[in-house]
Amino acid sequence: MIIALCFVTLGWLVPKFVAHHFTEQDAEELRVVAASVGGALAGAHPETDDIEVVRRLSGAVAGHHGVFFAVYDPKGRLVYETAGADLTPIASTVAPVETITTERLSEWRDAQHGYRGAVLHIPGAAVPYTVVVAAATDFHRKFIVGFRNALWAMLIAVGLLMILATWFAVQRGHAPLHRVSGIIRSITSDDLSTRLRAEDVPIELSELVASFNDMLGRMADVFQRLSNFSADIAHELRTPITNLTTQTQVALSRARGVEEYREVLYSSLEEYDRMASMIG
Repeated sequence: MIIALCFVTLGWLVPKFVAHHFTEQDAEELRVVAASVGGALAGAHPETDDIEVVRRLSGAVAGHHGVFFAVYDPKGRLVYETAGADLTPIASTVAPVETITTERLSEWRDAQHGYRGAVLHIPGAAVPYTVVVAAATDFHRKFIVGFRNALWAMLIAVGLLMILATWFAVQRGHAPLHRVSGIIRSITSDDLSTRLRAEDVPIELSELVASFNDMLGRMADVFQRLSNFSADIAHELRTPITNLTTQTQVALSRARGVEEYREVLYSSLEEYDRMASMIG
């Protein structure tokens, strides 16, 4: 149960850590893009025409695959937007932030793709442009889903392998106990000479085997003495019974007088007293 709980926790935490790593990676890349866009807009002033701004922005960001940005003037008019993503709905619905952090990133999806980004104002610019930066998350999402599925498959396989290994270890470890149990079940009161061998069990059970053998030895001695005692009792009881039988047969062989019967009864009484003494 504890191992299963550990596996479930691991299967839940590891994808979370991977997703957080991708979020930090996107935040860092978006900070770089935002800084580049801010640098391109830093020299702009109210008299700068849109063509000049577009020229600056078109070369501001390079080498960032899957990253998009859009710039809006103070009136909310789109000045420049990279191809591949429509960021206009985000500019009007997401609250601007001062700096990009993992906690301040917003996530959204359009009809086909997922994005992670932020809306911010360029500090210190003469013209208060609004900038939307976003990073596509499709690759990250696919990787996390595949990684999660592979991780769960691996954890399930490892769990089944551990269960099989545990079962095999238990069966192998209990095999000596099963053999000892079979030997013990075969022992009867008619034959108490059987002894367990210490080399057939793990060393941890050798003391138990020795104690069991010692108990069998004491039981055999008790049974032997009981058998001898029974034989002695049988021999002792056989004599008075034989005497009583013989006296009765002789007395009944012919008619006798009262005194003769009285003597037979006295003799029988002596035998009865002797038997009562043995029983006592």
